[in-house]
Amino acid sequence: MLQTHQTITSLVQGQQQSGHIDRPLRTLQFARTGFDVSVQEIFTAWHTGGTLVLISDEDKQDLVILPTLLDRLSIERLFISPAVLHWLVDELLSQQIQLTPLKQIICAGDELVLTPALNRFFGERPDCQLWNHYGPTETHVVTTFLAAGNEAKMAEKTSPIGQPIANINAYVLDEHLNFVPTGVVGELLISGAGVARGYLNQPELTADKFIANPFEQDSQGHQWLYKTGDLVRWLPDQQLAFLGRIDQQVKIRGFRIELGEIENSLASHGNVKDVVVMARNAASGDKQLVAYLVTDADENEDSADAHQACIAQLREYLEGRLPAYMVPAAFVLLDQLPLTANGKIDRKALPEPDVADQQIAYVPPQSEMECQLCEIWQELLGVERVGITDNFFRLGGHSLLATRLMSKINVLFSITLTFQEIFGAPVVKKISEIIEHRMINGIECDQQRVYKLNQDEEYDVEEFDL
Repeated sequence: MLQTHQTITSLVQGQQQSGHIDRPLRTLQFARTGFDVSVQEIFTAWHTGGTLVLISDEDKQDLVILPTLLDRLSIERLFISPAVLHWLVDELLSQQIQLTPLKQIICAGDELVLTPALNRFFGERPDCQLWNHYGPTETHVVTTFLAAGNEAKMAEKTSPIGQPIANINAYVLDEHLNFVPTGVVGELLISGAGVARGYLNQPELTADKFIANPFEQDSQGHQWLYKTGDLVRWLPDQQLAFLGRIDQQVKIRGFRIELGEIENSLASHGNVKDVVVMARNAASGDKQLVAYLVTDADENEDSADAHQACIAQLREYLEGRLPAYMVPAAFVLLDQLPLTANGKIDRKALPEPDVADQQIAYVPPQSEMECQLCEIWQELLGVERVGITDNFFRLGGHSLLATRLMSKINVLFSITLTFQEIFGAPVVKKISEIIEHRMINGIECDQQRVYKLNQDEEYDVEEFDL
């Protein structure tokens, strides 16, 4: 990365002039020196006449001692990632550590979710500010938002990333580089003092990400726009809201899905402390959404039943807020999200979901028909065991698989099962009762509706309201 001193100089001076960082404080040098946040830690302290407190690399890696370390060293300003912040706040609240000297916490590196725990922590410390910083490595910090100190802003939602700092211009554009209206999602492009000169010895990548500014060239000669690849939108109060990465936009069965929108909805649940949503390949070969969550669940209720009850509650919560195709097929509860050495969420370390966690208490088939239906479900869903009360869609089923399910059932039992019946009763026990009812009452099969579908074909099923 070809970055200049102008970037950090402009950042620190702008923050000092705005009152964001305008006083000498004891700042902990917590980030690794190879991480760009360390530059801000160092020069923020020095530029304001503050004190930079150094600790060993060993202490930086040992999060367990961080609360005690902050207290013993009387740290006043702290730069950390959102994931570390959530962990730290939980520890401080549980251990009842006050950290009275602490005046500023600056978060950067990942999306900041404003949980009830953060609301409580900063609500009890009105003299401590929580700042949300946004900026790729290619631009360093470009927007800031004061998240704490205003209850309305911390009402269980994701923090905005704020407004551009001094000497930075932010553009929200569509794929054709046209401006989008307030409230409409677009890609964030940046110009100004923070923009790097490109990637060292990578001219093709530089040309792809750093493009000529078609709108203006400011007085200092900043003629380049950096394409961040981040999806944002302007809020009515002219703050920017971060919605996720363009490369995190996934397409599943014809639907374009913003993973950030699902994460924001889950984060608004009172018991959710941290969340990441990913698209993964299921055992059936299809893509499915998986939600990884850290919750406030009682540690004494770490039983399988409590686990499944929590998942059921979260699923029901989402189903009331999002369309069915955006509700994850699997929910994975973790004690904490895995982190990289720089404190960011390590998505590669997130585990595969366990299908058993998505199932309610197993109820085995009681009849030959139920056994046959369970076998069909196991084949289509790629799972080892299905009970007669398991929900087809909650085990990873979707509308296209439901088409195959309907075809197999109709052919095997020579009946005419409809989509409405499958979607209305997506459990083996209920479908078995429908089939038995048809047989007992002698309802004949409509051969025109027994579809023998080729599983390699694609079908337009978006008309179905799931």
